[in-house]
Amino acid sequence: MITHKLNSKTELEVVREEALELNLLQKFNAFADRQKPYQMIWWLLSLMVIGGLALPLTFLLVYSLNGPVIPFLTLSMISFFTCLVSNMGGMGIRVNLGTFWFSLILHALMASFTLLA
Repeated sequence: MITHKLNSKTELEVVREEALELNLLQKFNAFADRQKPYQMIWWLLSLMVIGGLALPLTFLLVYSLNGPVIPFLTLSMISFFTCLVSNMGGMGIRVNLGTFWFSLILHALMASFTLLA
């Protein structure tokens, strides 16, 4: 073990750069890592919320309000099956939660676009 002696009259300040820069991705990854024991619950929740609520509600809003049915239905089905495949394919919890929240945001944007147009 090597010991260094500092001969200085100023205070030594040690700052970890990782602690200073907590961006949104790092916060999401920390949250996702804490949710690892609940991965099965998140899988069931994503199937129920996206497949049973977001997908049919978006399709009904788009179809009944004369929105762009084919593009929105295509995006909706692709996001649903992406979430389904990532969950059933054994991906990590970070990917599963990411696809779940992305799908929810996408469905909310499609529904709001249809309501506002």
